Amino acid sequence: MDREIWDSYRPGVINDKIKYWVDLWQDLIDNFNKTSYGLKLANPHLLLTEIMDEIEFNEFKNKENRNYYFIQLNAFIKNDPVIKKDFRGEFELLRKIFNQDRNLYILQVCRNAERNFANTTATLSGQRCYPSL
Repeated sequence: MDREIWDSYRPGVINDKIKYWVDLWQDLIDNFNKTSYGLKLANPHLLLTEIMDEIEFNEFKNKENRNYYFIQLNAFIKNDPVIKKDFRGEFELLRKIFNQDRNLYILQVCRNAERNFANTTATLSGQRCYPSL
């Protein structure tokens, strides 16, 4: 995707969050090649979905998965500008309770955070904001 297209949209249609994720995705794809091992195409929304699935289908019993999710959670809290700005409280709470035996509480926190992601996306200028390809 040509990054120069951002200026062709009406003001307010494409916000900084959308630009960030599209630009991040583009950087990952631009630098990908067949010998790139360990490329992680993850985002906070996918992490929440994976945690919820792990709880619902495996009762969060897999320690390796739990450790991996915890590392990802910490990385998003530390490095993701959207999480830092808009979702820090939810992700900090999730981190605080993550290694406790409180699966239903963890599941509920994930669901609330996922719902807040959806609400944030839905309220962007009152319309869908997808760049044309």
